[in-house]
Amino acid sequence: MWLNTNNQGLDYEERTCCLVGTNNVTDECPKQDEIRDTRISDAAIFGMLFGAFLFVELAFCYYCFYRRKRRNAQA
Repeated sequence: MWLNTNNQGLDYEERTCCLVGTNNVTDECPKQDEIRDTRISDAAIFGMLFGAFLFVELAFCYYCFYRRKRRNAQA
C-alpha cells in the first residue's frame, strides 16, 4: 500500500533506536532536541488553543444575545 523504504535492510536495533532487552537509546539515534525542533512550538499550540477558546466564547455570547433579543421581541 505505502512505499516506505526508509527502514528497508535495517535490523531491529537500527529501526527502533534501542538495544534488545533494554530501554537504553543507542548512539546512532537522533537526540530529542533534534526531533523536538521539527515539532510545533509551544507558543503556537497555546495560540491555537487560545484562539479556539475565544471563538467558542464569542459564538456562545452571540447566541445568548440573539436569543435574548428574540425573546424580548416576542414579549
